[in-house]
Amino acid sequence: MRKVLLLLSVMVLFSCNDGNFEIPSMEFEASISECGDLLLYRLNNAKTEVIALSLSEDLLPTEEKAITISLGSSTTVTYLIFDTKVGTSYFCNDIPPTTPKVLQNYTATNGNIIINTTPITDVDNTVTGYSHTIVLTDLILNNGSEKLGFESFDFGTIQRKL
Repeated sequence: MRKVLLLLSVMVLFSCNDGNFEIPSMEFEASISECGDLLLYRLNNAKTEVIALSLSEDLLPTEEKAITISLGSSTTVTYLIFDTKVGTSYFCNDIPPTTPKVLQNYTATNGNIIINTTPITDVDNTVTGYSHTIVLTDLILNNGSEKLGFESFDFGTIQRKL
């Protein structure tokens, strides 16, 4: 009886499959790129992963302050993994090209955007624009079968001139 139990235990142990789950690197280049009506995105060094943030221009403060925005219909975060290197034209076209192929498409189902705005001044201390540092917090990305969670993700900084 012991041998049967031992054999069954070994079979169950070795028959378990942890799947082919790979944790995305989420390591992106330092600078933010943008297209159109405030689609901000960052590519990884291999240019096969991108995190994109869509928000409206009126959400960027024109005074020194920090604001928190809940993700919703006017603000979205998407994380994409491609089969090959993707170019900037992919994001700036109204209709994305058919290549490269999207392997994974995660959409944020929860989270906040924190925008910390500081003035940019010239040598005379005249405000010439604003710097917006963007941090994503409590972010949950979902592709339908898998979820990725991030307590805090430093999206980066963009600048706007007056």
